[in-house]
Amino acid sequence: MRCHALIQTAIRMGKAPAPLFQDWKQTPKGDNTLTRVFLSFTGLIFLSYGIACALDPALPARLAGLDILNGDGYAEMGAMYGGLQSGAGLFLILAAFRPGLWQGALLFLALGVGLLAALRAGNALRTQDAVSIYTWGALLFETLVSALAVWLLLSQPSPQPRASPSS
Repeated sequence: MRCHALIQTAIRMGKAPAPLFQDWKQTPKGDNTLTRVFLSFTGLIFLSYGIACALDPALPARLAGLDILNGDGYAEMGAMYGGLQSGAGLFLILAAFRPGLWQGALLFLALGVGLLAALRAGNALRTQDAVSIYTWGALLFETLVSALAVWLLLSQPSPQPRASPSS
C-alpha cells in the first residue's frame, strides 16, 4: 500500500513517467510513421532472433560456423545472442511507441549496428577463408538498418531544450 501512495504522490507532483502509450499521438513535428514502423519492424526482428537464440544458444554458433566447446561458451552464446538481442528488440519496440526515445533508439542502431556492419565487412575482407551467405546476409541487414537509422536520425527535428525546474 505504501508503494501505491508514493506513486500517487509522484503523479500529483508531476514527477511520474508517462504511461507506455500515453504519448503515442504526441509526436514531433512532421509525419513520423516511417520511424515508428522502422523501429517496430527492426525491434521484432531483434526480438525474434533473440528468443530463438535464447531457446537454442547453439543456433547462432551453427549459423556462423562456430564451435561451443564448454558450458561457458553455451552460456555466453545464450546471453549475448538471446539476452542482448531480445533486450535490444524490446527497447526498439518500446521506443516505437515513445517519441521521446526515438533519437536514442536511432542512435543505437546507427552506431551499434553500424559498427557491427563495418567490422563484419572489414573482417570478411581480411580473412583468407571464404565467408558464407550468413555473413553477407547479416552484413546486408546491418548496413540497411544502420543507413536508414542515420537517415531517420538526420531527418528528425532537433529536440527542444527542457525548461529547468523552478525551485
